[in-house]
Amino acid sequence: MSTTEHKFPMTKIGELEVSRLMCGTNSFFGYSHISKARSTWLRRYFTLERIVEVMHAMAEEGINATVSMQREPMMPLALERLEKLGYKMHWIATPGGATLEELKEGIRESADVGAAVCMPHTSYTDSHLNVAETKIDGAEQISELIRELGMIPGWSTHRPEVITVTDAAGYDMETRGGDRLDAARHQRNAEDGHRHQAAGGGPH
Repeated sequence: MSTTEHKFPMTKIGELEVSRLMCGTNSFFGYSHISKARSTWLRRYFTLERIVEVMHAMAEEGINATVSMQREPMMPLALERLEKLGYKMHWIATPGGATLEELKEGIRESADVGAAVCMPHTSYTDSHLNVAETKIDGAEQISELIRELGMIPGWSTHRPEVITVTDAAGYDMETRGGDRLDAARHQRNAEDGHRHQAAGGGPH
């Protein structure tokens, strides 16, 4: 493996050291979020060779993690080719599912393809968030299965309420893997401190 020094700050997801900047994959696999035509063009443009070229350039700069859904057939091939070039990228898989059983199937697939971290996709997480009842449907079963299969659990989300609900419920999720989660938590703590001081309290 390459011994190139990391050029980006590192963080940890559980005990796994990863770069704070990660390799996204929406463009690789045609998720433009712009138009069907743009998505089609992206799928045609990003051949396996071009994907590896981009990932190799990022790896040379010290980026050692990538994020995608588990059912992208070119991802294992790209990671394998990258390893032959002397670089290992940790795969953070984001399986989705309309139901808990569908998600569990995706979690098992994530383990089968060698993902190091498994973060259920926002399509499941956010649609099964119940803020009023301070819960995310199936959270305990999800984290237990991810751990059982040897991966590190986390959430993929677009909703900050997932952070507060996860904290309040004590779910076994390694939030350090998403710096947005840490940043939101630190911001919330800072705001709580400011409110306390404004009310006449001092630092603890």
